[in-house]
Amino acid sequence: MRILIDGVFFQLAQSGIARVWNSLIPILNSYPDVSIILADRGNCPNIVGVKSVPFPAYHASYAADDSILLQKLCDFHRADIFLSTFFTTPLETPSVQVVYDMIPERFSFDLRDRFWAEKETALSYARWFVCISRTTKSDLLHLYPEISPSNVRFEYLGYDKSIFVRSSPAEIEKFLNAYGLRRPFLLMVGSRDQNKGYKNGKILFEALLNSGRCDLDVLCIGGEEKFDEQLIAEIGNQFRVMRIEATDQELAHAYSAARAFIYPSLYEGFGLPVVEAMACGCPIVTTNKGSLAEIAREPACIIVEPDSVDDMIGALTLLDDESRREAMRAAGLRDCLQYNWNDIGRALFDACCDALKDAKQGERQGFYDKWTLLRSIQSQVNTKAIF
Repeated sequence: MRILIDGVFFQLAQSGIARVWNSLIPILNSYPDVSIILADRGNCPNIVGVKSVPFPAYHASYAADDSILLQKLCDFHRADIFLSTFFTTPLETPSVQVVYDMIPERFSFDLRDRFWAEKETALSYARWFVCISRTTKSDLLHLYPEISPSNVRFEYLGYDKSIFVRSSPAEIEKFLNAYGLRRPFLLMVGSRDQNKGYKNGKILFEALLNSGRCDLDVLCIGGEEKFDEQLIAEIGNQFRVMRIEATDQELAHAYSAARAFIYPSLYEGFGLPVVEAMACGCPIVTTNKGSLAEIAREPACIIVEPDSVDDMIGALTLLDDESRREAMRAAGLRDCLQYNWNDIGRALFDACCDALKDAKQGERQGFYDKWTLLRSIQSQVNTKAIF
């Protein structure tokens, strides 16, 4: 089975979805009689045994033209199955779509924007799906009732067990010294805001300000480069806020060193940082919204209402108890053991096999003919918005 994977997400960002495919591609490639061609639009990893081919950068305004080019690439490499790391499509090569979340739909993003419209396009084109949580599967079937439940699998993501482990005291000390971290700190990873503010990072700062606490600093790894100027003015000298970029190894050290990992998201499709934090023995404060209700459990986590500053203040007070933090660390180290990449890798392989069997029956050729015509028309009128 020849699988062509569009590495488009590596061009767009190096966030959690890129981590997912860094792990999934080698697993898929390890199955007998599978060969993978990776379309590299920029920043794709070099993976042993995977053929990487250069491909033009993605621009949502020209998505239909992109589909035409992707089909030519599939034809040239005689691809049996197409996978996209985000939401791109060919014209007639069978596609399996990995679905991460339905946050744009749930939070009323502007779905007329071509970038998000192409997600609907990809979901309409594919016939087989792999979701990364029960919540995502449920959301997908609710929002797209025409999709057959029997064509949708779900498996949880894994984490890199060679990196996300409890750091040694010496490693922690070296990390703290490197970044001048002299006081206990709370850790935030990735975006603190995002579209419609669903990452909800502001609640931590509100809790610290309202409680008057000046004994905890905040370390942000990645995410928005700048902080709100008004927020910084309000914080003043009460506590220190610092943002850095970090390698995965440094991220593991940060989890290991932090008083707690704060993840007050209003919704997630999985919540990979929560699992990585568990694996490093880091106490966690999070919500039970979206898939977080599936993976974030007490006693490893303190669960707060995402709109309650009082809840966050209470959680920070509970974390002052060293024995409680130790119990949370131990629970997290146990809970993380259930997550591995092989399960979702197998689900994706099985979905590819089903898609290939489906294609051999030839029942979708009429659909593909109409799809090709539609994309050809779209390529002549592409705009940034569909309305």
